[in-house]
Amino acid sequence: MLIICSGPDTFRALEKARELEVAFKQKYDASGISVEHISTGKEAVTEIAARAGAISLFAPRRFVRTSQVLSESSKAQRTTLRRALSGDQEGFILLTLEDEPLTATVLSELGKEMKIVRYDFPLLQGKAFYEWALEQAQRLNIQDSSRVKRIAEATEGDSWRCFFALMKYAAYPEGEEIVGAEVEQSIFSFAELYVKGDARWAAIMEEPDLMKQVLTTFLPQARAGVRVRDGAADGLHPFVARKLRGQLLEQADEALARVIEGFFVQRTGYGDEKDVLGIL
Repeated sequence: MLIICSGPDTFRALEKARELEVAFKQKYDASGISVEHISTGKEAVTEIAARAGAISLFAPRRFVRTSQVLSESSKAQRTTLRRALSGDQEGFILLTLEDEPLTATVLSELGKEMKIVRYDFPLLQGKAFYEWALEQAQRLNIQDSSRVKRIAEATEGDSWRCFFALMKYAAYPEGEEIVGAEVEQSIFSFAELYVKGDARWAAIMEEPDLMKQVLTTFLPQARAGVRVRDGAADGLHPFVARKLRGQLLEQADEALARVIEGFFVQRTGYGDEKDVLGIL
């Protein structure tokens, strides 16, 4: 059996994968000995083929989890997977997490011999996202629905940021308003402004705690901006790629060049923090 949990909402896809793994352990193998996490991507194909024909000595079924094995493997490798998974449909369960929904071509290459169960998790928006946030808040014993709504609105569509903001609030309800400095003025917000060539990024100089993270955050963000603009987004996190595609990236080349220069100056000791900011 093949179970596919696919994004682009990778948080909810991962949550479902964990839920299915727990359910398997409760029903078939409380010890978890027959549950295994293996390599990811195309490297997992050989391991899957080897395990699909092996019988578990501890439980009636085996559960193997991987990720990106379908999206990153070749047509020939998917043929190998199809053959391996077309045997014992119930005794061997393979679960794969995929960052994006699979194309019709990939699905057709899997054939019709094997049992396939799909769980697709599109990005939630508006009311659906708020309702999901409320469910997470209830699990964290958060009672303030107005605070949950503000967090949901500030993190619209990004379930990872929303969940961690809820966790922070659950741990410290008396803390600062999370949707203020925490979400809207994060280091990543400044990095996005910088890559777009928006002069407002300089406001980070008023945030001494964030200043230490400038280069380590701006460099990968600027590099990602250039890649997205040039259509070479393979390997980038889907959420990052989608967000950058919606931005003006004409200044990305210049931004990346300045960050690299600043990084060199800092690492070689030729300049201090003020010099780096001057370069940026």
